[in-house]
Amino acid sequence: MRPKREKWDTYDDETAGEEPSKDKEERQVKIVYGDSRWAYALLAVLPVFGQTLYIFSLRGGSPDDDPEDWVQSNLPQLFLFVVLSSLTFVFGMMGSLFISSKKVSALLVLWYLFCLGTIMGLSNHESTIQSHGAYNAVAFLCLAIPEGATAILVRLLITHELKFRCPKTSFVALCLVFILSVIITSHSRDDWDRGLFDASLQRKHACSIHTPVVSWDRIWEDSVVKAYSMWSWRSCEEQPIIATLNYSSQLLTIHCPTDFHGDAKYSLLPVVEGQLGSRMISWATPKIVWQTHYGGVINMRKYDSIVVQCGSYRNLVLNVPRNKKAVARVQSHNSSAQRDFYAQLEENQKTAHTTYQVKHNAPKPPSRHPVLSSQYVPRSTKLKVPNILVIYLDSISRNSLIRKFPHTMRFFEQVRNNATNNLGGPSVADAFQFLRYHSIGRTTRHNARAMFTGDPYESQLMTIWEILQDDYVTGIIDNTCAEWSAKYLEGRSAIADHRLSAIWCLPEYAGLRGESFDLFTGPWSLQRRCLVGEQVHNRVFEYINLFRKTYVDVPSFLLVKFTEGHEPSGSVIGMIDKPLSQLLQTVDLNSTAVILLSDHGLHMGILWSLGLSSSILENKLPGWFMLLPKWWTEGRNSADGIFLQENEQALVTPFNIFGTLLDLAGRDPPPRCSSYCQSAISYDLPDRNCPGAGIPDKFCGCS
Repeated sequence: MRPKREKWDTYDDETAGEEPSKDKEERQVKIVYGDSRWAYALLAVLPVFGQTLYIFSLRGGSPDDDPEDWVQSNLPQLFLFVVLSSLTFVFGMMGSLFISSKKVSALLVLWYLFCLGTIMGLSNHESTIQSHGAYNAVAFLCLAIPEGATAILVRLLITHELKFRCPKTSFVALCLVFILSVIITSHSRDDWDRGLFDASLQRKHACSIHTPVVSWDRIWEDSVVKAYSMWSWRSCEEQPIIATLNYSSQLLTIHCPTDFHGDAKYSLLPVVEGQLGSRMISWATPKIVWQTHYGGVINMRKYDSIVVQCGSYRNLVLNVPRNKKAVARVQSHNSSAQRDFYAQLEENQKTAHTTYQVKHNAPKPPSRHPVLSSQYVPRSTKLKVPNILVIYLDSISRNSLIRKFPHTMRFFEQVRNNATNNLGGPSVADAFQFLRYHSIGRTTRHNARAMFTGDPYESQLMTIWEILQDDYVTGIIDNTCAEWSAKYLEGRSAIADHRLSAIWCLPEYAGLRGESFDLFTGPWSLQRRCLVGEQVHNRVFEYINLFRKTYVDVPSFLLVKFTEGHEPSGSVIGMIDKPLSQLLQTVDLNSTAVILLSDHGLHMGILWSLGLSSSILENKLPGWFMLLPKWWTEGRNSADGIFLQENEQALVTPFNIFGTLLDLAGRDPPPRCSSYCQSAISYDLPDRNCPGAGIPDKFCGCS
C-alpha cells in the first residue's frame, strides 16, 4: 500500500499563505495509511499469515524419520519460517500504528497481540528435539525485538523526528568500528589453524581444512555469549549437612538441625540398570518413595544415591559401593595373564607388531555384521593396562574447547612440557592432541556408535565397556534422565558395573514428567543447572572421585558424559573448566590414561540456523586430547612402535577413538572395521581424505 502525506498546519484562514511564527506549533509530517478498507483488511490478515508460518516452523518430521536427524537437516528451513513469521508480525503491527484512525489502530494492535499470544500459547511448547516449540519461541522473540527496534528507527528517520547532530563524529565512529571489526575477524580466523603446544595445522596434507574467512562463532562468543553468560549464572541454594556416610562401613547417619522438630525422611534412589528407555522416563521420576527415619543408621551397600530431608533441608548423598563380583572377575582374569612388567617389555622387543594394511579408499564397513566376543582377543604379549578415564563433552568443537577451557588446556601444556606430575616433580605422562579430528555425522547418534562400538549404523553391537569387562571394572555417567545404551542401541541395555542414573531423574532437574526439558531447567538448560543445592557438574566430579577411591587397587574404566554443551548459547559448558582442571591435578597420571573428547561441535543456535560456514565447520571438527602414562607409551615404543606425534596431524575420526580405547587395553580392533578403527597410538595412519577415513562425502570438511 502506498502511504500518503498529511500536513498538520497550525494557521487559520486569516494567516493562510503565511509562514507560522516560531512560537506556534511547528509543522509536522506524519506518514499515514489511507482509510481504505482494503488496507485494514490486509493488516488484519497479516497476523494469520504469520501464525501459519510459525506453525510450519514447528514441524518435526514424519514418524518414520529420525527426529534429531530430520530437525538438524531442516533447521535452516525451520529458522527461515521463524524469521518470516517475526517480520510479518513486527511490520504488520508497525503498520497498524501508522494508520490515521486511532480506534482502528488500537483494534488492530489488540488483534496482533491476541494472535501472537495464541500462537505462542496453543502451539506445541515442549523442548525436545522433535517438539521444539520453546526454542522457536525464544528465537522468535530474539528476532522480533531487534526487528521492531529497527522499524521504529526507520520510522523516526523518515519522519525527521531523529536527526544526526554530529555527522563528522558519527563518520569517525563508524570508521573506528570498521577497523576494529577487521582486526577481530582476522584474529578469529587464525584460531582454526592453531592448537596446543604451539602446534598448527600443516597444509601439505590430503585433507586440507578450509578455514572460513570470518569465524562468526568466535565473534558471537566474544560479544553476545559473554554478555549472556553473566546473566545465565545461577547460584544454587546451599544446604546444611544433615547426613553423613561412612564409606568403609557403608552406613549413613542422619542428624537433623536442632531447630527442626519432626521426623526426618529419606528416599533410597533405585538402581535403574537396564530400565531407562530411549526417551526420558515418565514413570520413574514421580515414584520417589519417602520413608520415615526413626533413628539408627541406613545401610547403603546396594545403593549409589539417597535423598535425605529434614523439613526444608535436603541432602543428596552419593555412593559407589564396591562391586565384589566385578573385582573378582577382573582379578581372576588378570592373575593368569599378569607378568612382571619389565619381563613383558623384554619379550615384546623380540616381537614385531603387525599392523593392518590400510587402503586409502577403503570401502564402508558392513553395517549388519554380528559381533562376537572372540573378535576382541587380547594380544599374546599383553602389556600391563592403565586405568582409563574418558571425559566426554557433548557438542563442542576443538576450537571452542581450547578457548573455553583455558585452565584445562594449561594443564595439558604443563604435562607436555614435562613441568608437573601433580606432586611437583617431572611429569610422568605425555599429552597429545589431534588437529584433524573429524566427526562422521551431524549429531551424537552415529558418532557415539562409531566411538564406542566401531560401527555407526549397527545398533546391536557390544560397547567398549562390555568388551573390556574382563580387564576393567566399568562405570558410566551420563547426566541426563536416559540410559545412553538404550537410547543409541535402540533399546538394548549395555551392561556396566556402575551407572549413575537415578539422580538425573529427580523432578527439580528432569521435570515432573521426566521429559520436560525446557530452556531453563534440565540437561539442555540455558542456565547453569542445580541439583539439591549443588551444581550438576559438581555432582559428576564427586562421583568420579568416589569411583577412583573405591577401585584404587583394580583396573577401572570410567566414561563420563557432560551435556552442558548441548544448549544454543554455548556459554554453560565453560563452567566445567576449573573443576575439570582440579580433577586432573589429583589423578595419578602414572596409572591412568585420560581421554578428553567430544563427538561433534555445536549444532544449534542462531548462527548454525543461518548455515554460516564457520558454524558448519564448528560442527565437523570436535576436540580430542589425551594424557598417557610415559611407561605405557615408552613400552609400546620399544616393543611395537608408537606414532602418536605423527598422527597429531592425521585425519582421525570416532572410529580411531574406538581403536585407541581397545589399544589401551591391549586389544586389536575387530576385522569388520579394521580399515577404519586403527589406533592413533600404534598405527602409522596414512595421509588420507574423507573416503579413506569413513567420513561421508556430503559431510566432509576437507577441501
